[in-house]
Amino acid sequence: MLRWAVREFPELRGRIVLISRGGTEGWARGLDAQYIDILSLFSTEEFAAHRALSDKQRQVQEFELRVIDAVKAKLGCSEAAVLHPMVLYRAYFRFLKINQLAYPRSLAEGSEGVDGLASIYKPIEVPELGPELDFLPDDYVAVRFYSSASFPDQEAARRFASQVVNGLARRTNVVLLGHPFEIDDHGEVQRDVPTGVFSVQHLMRPENNLAIQTPVIGHAKAFIGTYGGFSYLAPFLGVPSLSFSVDRGRTLAHHQVLAQRLFDGPGWGDFVSLRHSDLPLIELVVNDPQARSDSIDVDGSAHA
Repeated sequence: MLRWAVREFPELRGRIVLISRGGTEGWARGLDAQYIDILSLFSTEEFAAHRALSDKQRQVQEFELRVIDAVKAKLGCSEAAVLHPMVLYRAYFRFLKINQLAYPRSLAEGSEGVDGLASIYKPIEVPELGPELDFLPDDYVAVRFYSSASFPDQEAARRFASQVVNGLARRTNVVLLGHPFEIDDHGEVQRDVPTGVFSVQHLMRPENNLAIQTPVIGHAKAFIGTYGGFSYLAPFLGVPSLSFSVDRGRTLAHHQVLAQRLFDGPGWGDFVSLRHSDLPLIELVVNDPQARSDSIDVDGSAHA
């Protein structure tokens, strides 16, 4: 929506102050926007408490008013118009949820939004790997399994995540993207780092975790993990994404349909979303006998 707004109202260019968290300024390249991280102004605990009360920004919350006041004070700006995410949410619910069957067949780079929704979709430029990431191999798969409504932190999900990571590690280099702190309701499902698997969690802090994870995903040959935000980020970076849900009934179909039709167009990484129980079926077409013998256990029973 911000890209659309800057195109329609060029006088906004260079005047936008983008407030987010985790070091995501690189996601907004091309807007000439100034970036201020919430976690440079408030503690992780204050932000996490707010997220626990309001995950989606469908209306202006008290904490957000405090954030806006803090940003104004930091910039020495007494007055500023606020473009709140609720504007996008209102359009989103009206045009996408109610009329989701009217989506265009594909959404190419730079295309307009859906059914009048003001938006422009554009890939994210892949950042360079900084010197702190020199220890990573040249060729790897980025992995993150975290808890969500459709991938609950339960024994079946933890077992599945562990088996996927171990299976991948026998065939390729694996870099885990998990972090050691809790900032929202997406806790780590894959908590242990198996021998021979790389991890970047020692580099991450609440104010820079996405700034670390974005280039790691951007330079991977694929992303594998929980269906959700990270599975969308990878195609925006031109990286193929394979994601899983344990409870498909808890996913939001209109999100997935929009993502699939967007990423089916040119200029994006491939996007594939499956149930965790689909993997044994896929193994039927795998030619490697060893891969079949090490098949993933999704119900607690052994597969020979």
